[in-house]
Amino acid sequence: SFLGEANIGVEVLDAKSFEEAGKQRNFEGSADGIFLVDNNTGKIYLNKERIKGAEGKTIAFHEGIHPVVNIIRNTNPKLYRAIVDGLKAEAVKNAGVAEAAEAVASSGYYQEQGPSAIEDETVVETMARVAAGDIDIDTFEPNFREKFIEFMNKLAKMLGLKAIAVNSPRMEVKRLADQLSKALN
Repeated sequence: SFLGEANIGVEVLDAKSFEEAGKQRNFEGSADGIFLVDNNTGKIYLNKERIKGAEGKTIAFHEGIHPVVNIIRNTNPKLYRAIVDGLKAEAVKNAGVAEAAEAVASSGYYQEQGPSAIEDETVVETMARVAAGDIDIDTFEPNFREKFIEFMNKLAKMLGLKAIAVNSPRMEVKRLADQLSKALN
């Protein structure tokens, strides 16, 4: 899998162990999951109780996509910046994007981590909500919609999946998101 090849471990912990790890690693013990990096080695921790049920796939997708977004931020900063700036503009007129951005911005954990952590988290959370169907990509400004799909295609390529046309219909985007999700689960 991509995560294994990228030297990223995944650990699913029960609620008590997750809370303990949170105390040791300085993250919210009540969180759904978290992606941490130490000395170029990444690790995804998932809270077993929180990933049960309908939201579980979104949580696993969200945490799994973090390292891929980090790679794009570092290797293609221009595209990454276009997504960050585009999401800020989108949030002004798109309630779904605004909710995702607000959920991140209001978190004390991300406020402590600083602006770049908030940007990363907003990109990842928006992607997860698009993948879950909670945000309709057809409501995006058309040029930004294409940039967003280009960004999803970069993720797909890194995970060995086939890219889609940047003007693809919403169902095609959803199919790609589902493939990304499967590749990360």
